[in-house]
Amino acid sequence: MRYLVELSVLLVIVRVRLSRRGFQPTVAWSTTLNPARHCHEAGVHRTIELAMTDAQRVFRWHPVANKCLEQSLVLCKFLARRGIRAELIVAVRKYPFGSHAWARWGEVLLTDPPAQDPEHFHVIARF
Repeated sequence: MRYLVELSVLLVIVRVRLSRRGFQPTVAWSTTLNPARHCHEAGVHRTIELAMTDAQRVFRWHPVANKCLEQSLVLCKFLARRGIRAELIVAVRKYPFGSHAWARWGEVLLTDPPAQDPEHFHVIARF
C-alpha cells in the first residue's frame, strides 16, 4: 500500500496526457528515465513487486475503467521515475481486430499479456 497514491495520480495524468497530447508524446514521457534516481539492484525487485501489487489495487478500484495501455504506461512511468527501465509492448490481432498493450521488465510481466488467443497477436511496437 506504499505506492497507492502515486499510482492513482499517475493513472489520472496518463489518461489526461493521452487525450490531450496523444500516444507518442505520452509514451515518450512515460518511458523517459529519471537520471538522478537509480534503484540499487537489491531494491529493484522489491520495488517492482510492491508496485505491481499496489497497481493492481489501483486499477481494480479506480472509479473510471482503465485500459491496458493506460495501465502499462502508468507502471512504465512509475518505474522510470526510479531509474528502472520497463518495456512497453503493443500488439494487434487481425481477425477479429483487437489490440493490446502490456509492460515488462526483463522477463517479468508487469501487466497482463493478451489473454485470448495470444498466439494471434503480433507485436507491432516496443518502447
